[in-house]
Amino acid sequence: MSEPRRARLHPFPGTMILLLVGPLLTELTRLALMTQPTPLWGTNQEMHYLGPLLLTGIGWLLAIPTYWYLGGWLANIDARTMGLLRPLRATPLLGGLLFGMMAILVPAAIGRLVGGYLPVAVDSWSQLASPTGSSALEVLPVVVAVLGIAALGEELLCRSLLIRYLQPRLGTWGAMLVSSLLFTAMHAGNDHMAGWGVLGVFLAGLLLALVFVASGNLLLVTALHLGWNVSTAAVLGLAVSGYELPSLTRWQVADSALATQLLGGEFGPEEGLAYIAVLAALTAAMILWGGPKDVRQADL
Repeated sequence: MSEPRRARLHPFPGTMILLLVGPLLTELTRLALMTQPTPLWGTNQEMHYLGPLLLTGIGWLLAIPTYWYLGGWLANIDARTMGLLRPLRATPLLGGLLFGMMAILVPAAIGRLVGGYLPVAVDSWSQLASPTGSSALEVLPVVVAVLGIAALGEELLCRSLLIRYLQPRLGTWGAMLVSSLLFTAMHAGNDHMAGWGVLGVFLAGLLLALVFVASGNLLLVTALHLGWNVSTAAVLGLAVSGYELPSLTRWQVADSALATQLLGGEFGPEEGLAYIAVLAALTAAMILWGGPKDVRQADL
C-alpha cells in the first residue's frame, strides 16, 4: 500500500477557508450585477424571482471550479478520491434522481390523500409570487439548471471535499458528522430556518454522506440531492429551504397545526416530522445495510 498523501494545510483552517469561498464569490457576483444598468433578468416586476435564482447559479458556477482546484490542493486529494472519476453511467444517475424524487413524492402523496396537503386553486395562480402551471414552463429549465448546479456545488464541498479532508483526522464517522453539521450551518441563514428544520437538514446531509461514502460517486449523490429539490420545488410547488420557485403545480399545507407539524411550513418539507421520519428511516437503512468503516487516510 502506498504512503498516504498529507494535506498541505491542516483540515480545520482549511475547512474554514473553503466555507468562506462560496459566500465571498456570491457577494462579489451580487456586487458585479448591481453595477449593470439593466438587470440580467429584465425590469419586469413579475420576473423578480429570477434575480436571486440567477445570483445563486452564477455564484455556484464560480465556486465549483474554485472548490475543485483549491480544495483538492489544500487536502492534497485527486479527482478519484473526490468521486469524480467514476464511469459516467446513466443507471446510477437515474437511480439517484428517482430515489431523491420518491423520498419526497411518496410521503407527499400520502399527505395529500389524508388531507394534509391541499392544491392551490388554479384561478389564483396568477396572484402567486412565483409562476405556476403553463406560465412557469419557460423558466423551469433555468430553475432545474440552477438547482442542479447548486446541488453539485454543495455535494462537492460538503460530501466530496470535507469528508475526504476531515477523514484522516476524525475517521469516517467523525468526518460525516462534522460535514453534515457544516451543511446544516450553511442553511442557517435561509428564510424560516428553525426548529425541526435544523434536524431535517442535518439528517438529509448525513444520508447524502452515507451514500457518498458507500458509492464514492459524487454525481450519484448530486442526482439524489437534485431529485429531492426538483420534486419539492418544480413538481409540488413547495418551498425549498425557505425559497418559493416556479412550479408546474402548487400545493399548500392544510391550515392546521398538526398538518404543519407533520408536513412542514414556510421553510419546506425538511421541517415536517413526516419527512424527518422518512430521512431517519433511510439513514438507518443505509447504516444497517452496511455502514462505513471508520477508515483513515491510508484506506482511501
